[in-house]
Amino acid sequence: MVLWESPRQCSSWTLCEGFCWLLLLPLMLLIIARPVKLAAFPTSLSDCQTPTGWNCSGYDDRENDLFLCDTNTCKFDGECLRIGDTVTCVCQFKCNNDYVPVCGSNGESYQNECYLRQAACKQQSEILVVSEGSCATDAGSGSGDGGRSFLFIYLKTYMWILLWIFIHIFAIIDI
Repeated sequence: MVLWESPRQCSSWTLCEGFCWLLLLPLMLLIIARPVKLAAFPTSLSDCQTPTGWNCSGYDDRENDLFLCDTNTCKFDGECLRIGDTVTCVCQFKCNNDYVPVCGSNGESYQNECYLRQAACKQQSEILVVSEGSCATDAGSGSGDGGRSFLFIYLKTYMWILLWIFIHIFAIIDI
């Protein structure tokens, strides 16, 4: 009879070992350093209306643009999603798997035009169809990822998001 068995190490944690704790750091910072300063400011101009008229003293667009979800927030057919005080662009395209390759203005080949538009949405930057068929210099997978692995793309994107979060958290709490 075994009374105690040492816990097994999860194989997914061994991939990045101590680095995984770094991935949890933004969540911990958001919990610890909640942006209470924003409570004093209206989140949009419509919040400035009072029973006696309009009062927007102390309203500063620069401190609130992070939390607004308007038509300019997400471009290239992205949907703006506001969860609490954060805004993100969601790019849920239902692309078919037909192989009709196109070459994008960023020099990458895409499986079809839908995947090109999806990449433009995810990057929030314009990518135009330069030509039909694959790009001459690209020997990628055709999915628009340039042949890079999913993990690489995920970590690269996550690091940019971390940087963006840190910049805005420190700006909000005046550190």
